[in-house]
Amino acid sequence: MDTTAAVPAGISIFDLIRQGWYTTYPLIAMSFIATSIIIERLWVLRTVRGAIETVTDSTCELLREGDRDGAASMLGSNVAKSPAARIYAALLPLLGKQGIDEVVECGERRRLDEARLFKSGTWLLGTTAASAPFIGLLGTVVGIIKSFHQMAMMGAGGFAVVAAGISEALVATAMGLFVAILA
Repeated sequence: MDTTAAVPAGISIFDLIRQGWYTTYPLIAMSFIATSIIIERLWVLRTVRGAIETVTDSTCELLREGDRDGAASMLGSNVAKSPAARIYAALLPLLGKQGIDEVVECGERRRLDEARLFKSGTWLLGTTAASAPFIGLLGTVVGIIKSFHQMAMMGAGGFAVVAAGISEALVATAMGLFVAILA
């Protein structure tokens, strides 16, 4: 029995995406959102990394030399570019006026605030990673339901009857997993 005649020739991945639009289109949108967040976060981290090292080294050197005014002016010029400059700028006025424990505690609070700023938008990655497999699973279930419905309508069974629905289901599953892994 030749089953290849029942499968449409020339079916492409784009046809499968169009068939499962209710799950594949949201997954494609989620993949674009996740990719843009990842690229933006990498860009921010890349640009800040060098500034953090430079500011930290310069501040420590100036403070070792006892040049508090030089450290303050250097930090003032780098506050917009470096989270380290914002942390040190808040700590500099406390040096000598507060005990070391208070300065360390203030520094830790400032460091946590800066870390929170770096995490902006990453909650969306977690949400995407958690929900994409379930959207793919929804596509899988609907594709299998369509396959069984087609089988019932045709009154016959066999792989040729259910192949289109199963392929649609597998595309939805694969896309859901891809988006979750990306996020």
